Amino acid sequence: MEMRNVNWKKAFTLIEAIITMSIAVVVVAGVILAMTRGASNVQKGSFTMQACNQAAWISMWLRKDLTCARLAEVKMGTGASQWDGSNGNLEVPFLDKAAGKAVYELKKLGNGKALVRMVKGKERVLAREILHELKINRIAENDFKIEILMKDPAKHAKDFAWEGRIFPPCENSLAKYWKK
Repeated sequence: MEMRNVNWKKAFTLIEAIITMSIAVVVVAGVILAMTRGASNVQKGSFTMQACNQAAWISMWLRKDLTCARLAEVKMGTGASQWDGSNGNLEVPFLDKAAGKAVYELKKLGNGKALVRMVKGKERVLAREILHELKINRIAENDFKIEILMKDPAKHAKDFAWEGRIFPPCENSLAKYWKK
């Protein structure tokens, strides 16, 4: 019987090493790209959620105050039917005179603005540094339109715009049928 001299490869050739490294570089680049896109989407989503929550807070406080107010006495700064913060403070006197009034002011904070609500010396700051524009228009005596624009200070996300209406409180329609 004849024995053959068998040489087993014990190392990679240069071509095999280059191909392996190329595949590894492509895989690592794909992972890095996916992670950076994911992080960017998280930043955009985080701003959008924050802006949405702050717009809801602003509208909730305005709705709460305006539905409990002496609407004929609401002062929209120096403007008769529009308030945007540049024309003074928004003053909302409550029906209960002992409760006083809510005073809204737009303040410059950092790169943006914030809406400040003050009642009896207590201050609440809303939409800190992301509020860009806030307009309140009196459509009718008891009807208000609110427009809010918020911008991401880091400029990663698109602007967030919100618009809503506050109508006068109405009596419960079932109350007239309720027997006392």
